[in-house]
Amino acid sequence: LRAVGARAGAAGTVASGAAVEREVIRQLGARADGLRVVDGSGLAPTDRVAPIDLATLLARAALEPTGNVLYHDLPRVGIEGTVRRHDVTTALGRSRAKSGHIEDVDALAGYVDTHRHGRVAFAILVNDPRADDGLVDDGIDSTLDVLAAF
Repeated sequence: LRAVGARAGAAGTVASGAAVEREVIRQLGARADGLRVVDGSGLAPTDRVAPIDLATLLARAALEPTGNVLYHDLPRVGIEGTVRRHDVTTALGRSRAKSGHIEDVDALAGYVDTHRHGRVAFAILVNDPRADDGLVDDGIDSTLDVLAAF
């Protein structure tokens, strides 16, 4: 994050990097109102991003000339990488995503190829003490299957 801030001609700080991040988010059509960047790692418990903004960024990134590269760099849900443990059926082989887990947070964001509407971006973020419960993962997996069947 500091390197991003320094490339913009400012001092390489978290604040300058966050300013660049907010500007890019706005240029891509997302709001960034609820964005809070604490350290750039994504692991600070006080970092915040709205799921709709994250999904919007993914959808816009897919439209870029390199969008297919991002899609293919994500692991297939239920098959490989950190998302292999997800128990999906309809979405198996049809979804690629990045997971995120810290205490009381469970997140999954990426793309799913639907039956009738093509590829859609999604972002699911659960901030709750029950996020570490297996029921949250079950709900995320069911949501992916519903999206894939759509």
